[in-house]
Amino acid sequence: MDISEVDFAALSNQAQEGKVSHAYLFYGAEEFAQRRAIHEFICLIATKSTAFDVQLIRRNLQSGQQPNVIEIDGSSASIKIGDIRDVIRFFSTTSLKGEIKYACLYGAQTMTEQAQNALLKTVEEPFDGCRVLLGSKSREGLLSTLLSRLSPIKLNEAYTAEGSAFLGSKLESILFEANDSLALLAAQQLSDDRPSAIAELESLCAYFSGLMSQSIPDSGALVSKLPKATQMKLLNLALSAISYLRQNVSVQLTIECMFIQMQEVCHAESSRRPL
Repeated sequence: MDISEVDFAALSNQAQEGKVSHAYLFYGAEEFAQRRAIHEFICLIATKSTAFDVQLIRRNLQSGQQPNVIEIDGSSASIKIGDIRDVIRFFSTTSLKGEIKYACLYGAQTMTEQAQNALLKTVEEPFDGCRVLLGSKSREGLLSTLLSRLSPIKLNEAYTAEGSAFLGSKLESILFEANDSLALLAAQQLSDDRPSAIAELESLCAYFSGLMSQSIPDSGALVSKLPKATQMKLLNLALSAISYLRQNVSVQLTIECMFIQMQEVCHAESSRRPL
């Protein structure tokens, strides 16, 4: 199943009929795109009941404060059996207001074999009202026995390469014209809403990733003419900024520092070779 062809509304209708799988694998993209897709999946499945405020759920997910969701990130360190035990303990507790509980594991390709076997048992004998959502760069590295029990959803290039609506029109000026006033304005506008800031930077990461994979058509933008190694530096700066924002560091200061570092990267590249 391809994410561009997935009708999440149809999945929401299936949820009302009890037909949605208890375990999914979202694969084929970096961690930030896995997170975005899984968050959207949870939000739209939640629309089966008008008792839930989907916008509130989305904001809580982006800030890591949704009470019926546990998230485990394997992008920087492998997912170990202790992490799976945390999932089992989470599933064993009583859910608030009878909500469905979700365990979201990003970077699932890093799971140790011991952790996968522990998760396999949970998937084979699922807890009532609980769903396991895995995100992975690929299917490789996952046990065939575990894969056979997951409903796969492939994240295609069109989804992962979606750009930032807020920053898109400002990016060229900020990075290549060293427009500090515009960079400051962008940081100020995002500073009042941490979840929105994180979402914008995740979209920016997806944009850089799309440029590197050449899944975004060449629009003539200067950033698209940068070498892949330089685009990777910009991507890593955005990922670092997201990490700081998730640690409750100042939004405005984090974004301002990110732009300054990005400007230095682009200036250094322009000095070496005219774009």
